[in-house]
Amino acid sequence: MALLLAGLAACSSTGASDNADRTMQSVPSAECNPPSELNCVRADFAGFDFGSMDLSGANFEGADFSAVLSVQDANLGNANFSGADLSFVNLVGAGLGGAIFRDATLIGAELSSAWLQNADFTGANLQGAILGLHSYDSELIGPADVTGATFKDANLTKAELLELDISAEQLKDAKLQGAIMPDGTTHE
Repeated sequence: MALLLAGLAACSSTGASDNADRTMQSVPSAECNPPSELNCVRADFAGFDFGSMDLSGANFEGADFSAVLSVQDANLGNANFSGADLSFVNLVGAGLGGAIFRDATLIGAELSSAWLQNADFTGANLQGAILGLHSYDSELIGPADVTGATFKDANLTKAELLELDISAEQLKDAKLQGAIMPDGTTHE
């Protein structure tokens, strides 16, 4: 935990990050800012475990999570992951409501049971991701590349799938009640 807090302390609590080229392991320990004030633009979180942490509202724009240990069950609601690399990251059960994933890379990411109400995946690469996610009364904002993504047991109730290039085969095991399908029809 101390190493993680040291890494997060490197994140700026002002508008711009002057830590963009430093890796988190090399930063001395300091006071951790409230999550909504964290500005971790282009940070490298290799080796960190964010499991069950509350980092809601943090700015992780362009950050590298590809070698993170876990983000399982973390609260990252309203966080900004624009352009971030979350390839093969375990996001099982994570609270990601309102999070922004514009142009993010989530290749092979595990999003089973993740809460994504009003999350923005515009331009995101979700190739091969496992999307057994919960999206009650919300929409998955796209377009996003979901080539090869699996939606097994995904709850897409009332989700808007209009801008996703997605096959019926990918959605065969998803809950789609009231979802607006890619062809504009509403699933019964």
